[in-house]
Amino acid sequence: MRLDDTSRYQGHLNSLAQHTQKSYQLQQQIASGNRAVRPSDDPALFQVHEQLSLRSQKLQTDQQFVGAQRNRLDNYDSSVGNLVDQIRQARTLVQQASNAPADPTQLSAFRDQMNNIINASAAALNSEVAGKFQFGGTKVDTPPFSVSATGVTYQGDGHFPGIPLPDGQTLKIGLDGQSITQSPNADYFGTLTSIRDQLSNGSINSGPALDQLNELETHLLQKRAEAGAASRYLDGLQSTMASEQTLTDTQLTEQTGMDLATGITQLLQNETEQQATMSVVSRQAKLSLVDYLR
Repeated sequence: MRLDDTSRYQGHLNSLAQHTQKSYQLQQQIASGNRAVRPSDDPALFQVHEQLSLRSQKLQTDQQFVGAQRNRLDNYDSSVGNLVDQIRQARTLVQQASNAPADPTQLSAFRDQMNNIINASAAALNSEVAGKFQFGGTKVDTPPFSVSATGVTYQGDGHFPGIPLPDGQTLKIGLDGQSITQSPNADYFGTLTSIRDQLSNGSINSGPALDQLNELETHLLQKRAEAGAASRYLDGLQSTMASEQTLTDTQLTEQTGMDLATGITQLLQNETEQQATMSVVSRQAKLSLVDYLR
């Protein structure tokens, strides 16, 4: 093979290698949907793709985190709502007891109902989410309320850690057991226990009892409103992050994505050129063999 023939042959081999590499690159781009699968494809484009991908992943993780906090608030709302229902049952019971004849059997039944209200309330406040007690403040590993024959004791603290946010900040709301069960002028379990004990003694001073129950209901509804406001804030935050993720994913597709139809067209064109180059290389190789045999 003459020198110029050798040079052309080597050029065709190099072209064949380039077509082979191009086919491999296009196949990966089509499979991944990205024009820059690795830094060598396009350093600047690959960096944009990595940045947008990381932002999209973070937004998705943050939405899941906010969703978990939203579930926590749903549990608080459900539990405090349970207490509101118990207070209303207690009010009805006090009204019935104050209007009923001083019948020891009837008063004993009222006392048992009040005891059930106390136990149900303590059970609601001793609820767990993911193995952690929700109403003990920062004490999440032990039940916050202990029920005995004489009353209910709070074993948590008044330092509610708040609702954490993805940016490291915290929603500062008071949802520990102490702040929930104690209004300025009434204690939740103290009031219910006092009513139960009065029923056990055969009489009920309904006026002060109803006043305290009304104050406790107002206090609990305020706590529900605080939790509801926090939930709405998280809903808005989650919605904003979802919109940001949609925008980021759109940018990711538009700026770095591989159009499937275009990619397939380029792949077919490259494979056609590759086949043509391979035919030329094959013919040149055969001619070189004939020349050699001569």
